[in-house]
Amino acid sequence: MVDLKKIGLTAPVDDCPITQLFGENPQVYKKFKQAGHNGVDYGCPTGTHVKAAASGVVVLAGWDETGYGNRVKLDHGGYETIYAHLSTVVAKRGQMVEVGEMIGASGSTGFSSGPHLHFELRVPETKSIDYPQGAMNPLMFMLALTPINPPLPEGRGAGGEVGYVTVSVGGGANLRLSPGGQVLGAAPYGSTLKIADAVRDWIGVIVWVHTSVVKGKS
Repeated sequence: MVDLKKIGLTAPVDDCPITQLFGENPQVYKKFKQAGHNGVDYGCPTGTHVKAAASGVVVLAGWDETGYGNRVKLDHGGYETIYAHLSTVVAKRGQMVEVGEMIGASGSTGFSSGPHLHFELRVPETKSIDYPQGAMNPLMFMLALTPINPPLPEGRGAGGEVGYVTVSVGGGANLRLSPGGQVLGAAPYGSTLKIADAVRDWIGVIVWVHTSVVKGKS
């Protein structure tokens, strides 16, 4: 069984807002036999460099007939990432790529309504009726580019209260932070955290921080 705590991803594109979250629009994805959107979409202009979110081996590179268009799939040993609707694919099947290495450029190929990157995380061992290919929310496993340590700036806690939140989870925790350091939510590492409509405007700039214990006033 793959250890979900060992999954760590970096953003596949730079400075691109998220335009569709994992699980959204179930009415659209019903025909694909998915409970909802099975990845995260980044709105970015055609030609934006797409980077490997983790080191791995290229197992698929090129055209896909099922709707992904030009896509790249990486095997990371126990889990996979997919980068779809690309305008250009530069990675080659069998190639070993390092985290941050360019594997293609964004576009609007396949089942796509406009230029964007579809980024998908699959953990085959977690496959279910809702997501038979083992898709999971990749945002739950995003690593912060710069470590953020307590004390955190004054902000709103996970429940909406002003102040800090207290999180104590033996396996680590995920915190959703605004650019100013406001805590917008918290959940155990690897769990699913529903993103409230009230903070949807922050989606493009949220980072995930992995830490064992974060303490502050409630």
